[in-house]
Amino acid sequence: MAAPGTPAPPTPIAPGDGLLGGRGGPPDSMPGAKQLPVLIRRKRDGGRLSEEDIKGFISAVVEGSAQGAQIGAMLMAIRLQGMDLEETSALTQAMARSGEQLQWPAAWHQQLVDKHSTGGVGDKVSLILAPALAACGCKVPMISGRGLGHTGGTLDKLESIPGFNVIQSPQQMQVLLEQVGCCIVGQSKELVPADGILYAARDVTATVDSLPLITASILSKKAVEGLSALVIDVKFGGAAVFPDQEKARELARALVGVGADLGLRVAAALTAMDNPLGRNVGHTLEVEEALLCLDGTGPPDLRDLVTRLGGVLLWLSGHAGSSAQGTARIATALDDDHLVPVRVDIKGHMLLLHGGGNCLTCSRSRGWMVSSQSLMRWLSSVSWTNFWELAMKSSWGGP
Repeated sequence: MAAPGTPAPPTPIAPGDGLLGGRGGPPDSMPGAKQLPVLIRRKRDGGRLSEEDIKGFISAVVEGSAQGAQIGAMLMAIRLQGMDLEETSALTQAMARSGEQLQWPAAWHQQLVDKHSTGGVGDKVSLILAPALAACGCKVPMISGRGLGHTGGTLDKLESIPGFNVIQSPQQMQVLLEQVGCCIVGQSKELVPADGILYAARDVTATVDSLPLITASILSKKAVEGLSALVIDVKFGGAAVFPDQEKARELARALVGVGADLGLRVAAALTAMDNPLGRNVGHTLEVEEALLCLDGTGPPDLRDLVTRLGGVLLWLSGHAGSSAQGTARIATALDDDHLVPVRVDIKGHMLLLHGGGNCLTCSRSRGWMVSSQSLMRWLSSVSWTNFWELAMKSSWGGP
């Protein structure tokens, strides 16, 4: 498989496109309280929202002029009536422009990569993959999310580490990338604030499984990162948000299509998840299992998914000649004794700079870390027969 060519930088978000005063000024037209019901009714009745309609709705959400009931009503209207690709792209861009666009040194562009998962029980891949990619020379500015529905969120898992702070300013993120090569943070008042509001609302309005809302939530966070490559793990099965494979495939197509509109190089992977990933379930236990995997051990199913997703990212970003070569590099980063100091340095400094300090050592003595060999043994390893379907219908036109 030939390596893709050097990607073009994502289309920057112009200062004048900002949705917030102070970040490029307010939009030309913002719906007042009387206009929002008109937009809600239009979408409720199956109508199409224009780009200006969507910008206005997101502005009202972020500025606080939209009532909670109106936000919930619009989310439900979108959930029931759907959005076409153009509407979804407009929603994604409006959400991304609700905050700051991250700016990195020009020399970093080819190194900037990220991964996102639609979520599933026991999915702790990001905790392992971010430092593994950093050990391979990448920069990973991961803006992650919290749990939705029955799935656990990456941020929730990290916050089980005493003192770990997932809210970092753009300046603090750059320090983390300079010193350790990766960071995992949440949206904030500075970064994609619209997503924070809508994300929380979706969790309490039964709109978690809306394809346009999922697409916009994922890609709005990734659009501000200035990436050269992105891989999205779209899960299906009993332990995932989507039990149906065809629904997951539809989401994968939407993510790749909207990603192309944003100038992102995106690949989507469909992975079966009828059982929890790995052996440990629960925030603290999953952090421990992630650390075991970073030390070259851990469950085979978890390790396999980490290395495959990482391999695709290394290939897409030009760090490997093929996805298979990239997979081998990630495996080496996890196993090679010569890279142990690198992995330890990345893990330790990432925890320290995120505010975790030396919590891992002291917490073990207080029983915070519990051996995965003595707990959760009843969870059998996941069967991965035919589990991997890589949807390489990506925005760069690969096979």
